[in-house]
Amino acid sequence: MMSRALKYADSAAPQDGTRVGSPARSASGGVRVTLEGWKPGLNKVRLTQILRDGGNDLAAASRMTGDLLDGKSVTVRLRQFDTVPAAQVALSEIGVETVSA
Repeated sequence: MMSRALKYADSAAPQDGTRVGSPARSASGGVRVTLEGWKPGLNKVRLTQILRDGGNDLAAASRMTGDLLDGKSVTVRLRQFDTVPAAQVALSEIGVETVSA
């Protein structure tokens, strides 16, 4: 019987950080959008995650989420989206009121 340590030894190997079949995040410049307003039920955690996935650090993403909640407009580049309509759909689904280019 193989020991647990040996069975999972390969999982401890360093990873190269790329996904097979996925383009590198830097391969797309993403889209620049302006967010304005929010609907009741806005998923603040998911919004912050989307902002982080777009290339912002946690502090900046949290600040932008807070700014949106305070009624300010937020302009941001989101690298994970290739088109503005894709960003509009994703952000609208979580409760952002207006997403424009």
